[in-house]
Amino acid sequence: MSISSATRYLTSLCLFVIAGCASTGAPHPMEQNLNHFQFNAHLKNELVLSGHLPDEAAQTSLINLAASIFPNTEIVSDMDANGASVSGWHRTTRWGLSSLSKLEEGKLVIVDHTLHLEGLAAKAEIKAAVEAATIGLKTEIEHSVVISVVE
Repeated sequence: MSISSATRYLTSLCLFVIAGCASTGAPHPMEQNLNHFQFNAHLKNELVLSGHLPDEAAQTSLINLAASIFPNTEIVSDMDANGASVSGWHRTTRWGLSSLSKLEEGKLVIVDHTLHLEGLAAKAEIKAAVEAATIGLKTEIEHSVVISVVE
């Protein structure tokens, strides 16, 4: 098969799949599934919050929570409301933001019942304290914490 005929074949196949999705009402295969709770916080000079939260009240609540935990840090919000919710999300995000506040820089990612925190701590004692605090997370929350020390 030549390159041009392979290109025509792939183009036809893509159009067929897209047309099939449109006619059946199925989501386009390239669309991101937004039916999950997702929260991201990235700390480096400023705190950038993003993700898909249950509603606007949840967004406001997290912005206020972040402002109380990071009082001297500019907060940028790029969150949206899509109706996604999981039990315990507020407690998990509170723990994650509190732990992130102890780091020099880092990122927090929460998707449904999974939490990942990584970053840089100023001292080994801070790293140990954040890692030890994971005991406070409920067992239904899968979590990973990766912290390096900048001494």
